[in-house]
Amino acid sequence: MNTKDFVVEDRGVGKGLGVYSLNAYSKGELIANISGKIVNEHRLHTLQITTDKHLYDPDFTGCLLHSCDPNAVILPEKLEVWAVKDIKTGEAITVDYAATEDRIVLQFPCGCGQSNCRRWIIGQKEMVNEEGIEYLSKF
Repeated sequence: MNTKDFVVEDRGVGKGLGVYSLNAYSKGELIANISGKIVNEHRLHTLQITTDKHLYDPDFTGCLLHSCDPNAVILPEKLEVWAVKDIKTGEAITVDYAATEDRIVLQFPCGCGQSNCRRWIIGQKEMVNEEGIEYLSKF
């Protein structure tokens, strides 16, 4: 990953740190090769790369924002991030956390605003927790 291609910052939209592109990317284009420390447990700012291995990268991968209709996808086996939509300069790079994680560290309400928004974000192999059930009952 080239730090001249991205900026990681909190743009005050209530989502925390995000990775924002300093270049435009076309659908199907490689955005970045990722790296980090391999750890045996999931934690904040990790990416699941196998059933029992996680990549800890609090400076890039761990700051990618979630969207239920993302503009990028992570290929954990190749440690690559690819554009699945055209991405404009200045746009946040977004991924679907549920696409790579069996379980996430902390379930949370989604504010992505996409038409297919699931409203509550969980990993692929976990059930909605009590807080999520209560939150979702409002819709």
